[in-house]
Amino acid sequence: MDFNSSITLLTPCLNPNLNQFRKLFNSISNQKVFPDKWIIIDGGSSEEILSNISNQVRNINQDLKVTILNRPGSSIYSAINIGIKFCETKYYMVIGCDDILINESINYIKSNVETSDDIVVCSIIKSNNLCIAKKNRYKFISFNGSTKIITNHSGGTIIKKLIHEEIGYYDERYIIL
Repeated sequence: MDFNSSITLLTPCLNPNLNQFRKLFNSISNQKVFPDKWIIIDGGSSEEILSNISNQVRNINQDLKVTILNRPGSSIYSAINIGIKFCETKYYMVIGCDDILINESINYIKSNVETSDDIVVCSIIKSNNLCIAKKNRYKFISFNGSTKIITNHSGGTIIKKLIHEEIGYYDERYIIL
């Protein structure tokens, strides 16, 4: 693993739609270059759903390291914080159970991340519309909030893990947007 471009995917979930999760699973397992690790943080899904997720993961390519953390009662942001703490790579990206990666996403990210980058923003497709990452924005928060600048809180933002040592972790009181 090249630590300078290493990346972990973090997926917080609670009783995810299994069809959507299967699409996410397939989009990750079909990458030509895998993330260094995929951590699924479950907030207390039913035994049936958790068993289904575990069975899918068990059949994945051995080159992709997957960890399922069972943390009943965790909120989305506490789950993300748990994932960050378990992350052993330089960067992480939150990807929701209802998101998918397009082909070559991980390869593109790993090939283009710079060692000095704290946050890398990618364009995403949201509701069949392309949301293009903005370049050279100087205002941090615009009237329309952070998605006006960074396209999305998950699936489009790659964050250096060490940034949390400086600014802390996510506030677990945040609500799901």
